[in-house]
Amino acid sequence: MIFDKILAEVADWPKVVISTTPNCIVFYRRTGFLIIRPMKKWLDIKFYSRVAHPEKPVIKSVKAGNKFENHIRLSVLDELKPGIFVYLRESYEL
Repeated sequence: MIFDKILAEVADWPKVVISTTPNCIVFYRRTGFLIIRPMKKWLDIKFYSRVAHPEKPVIKSVKAGNKFENHIRLSVLDELKPGIFVYLRESYEL
């Protein structure tokens, strides 16, 4: 259900290509900007940003080259707030 909401929003953005691997779903524009990994109890959502995001709902923000790799874990649909889509759009626009 969480994945469906993210897919419905992000798939409509211009030039988005979606690819699957055995362990995750990757969203590309010029490069990968969003990786969703389904786990047993939650979705692990990885996105990129120019600055670190130490605040919740981000659980981890690590420097990766000239940008930051951020992780959010969502287990119920109510946790998918509009602010998360702001993060995803920022990653898309990098």
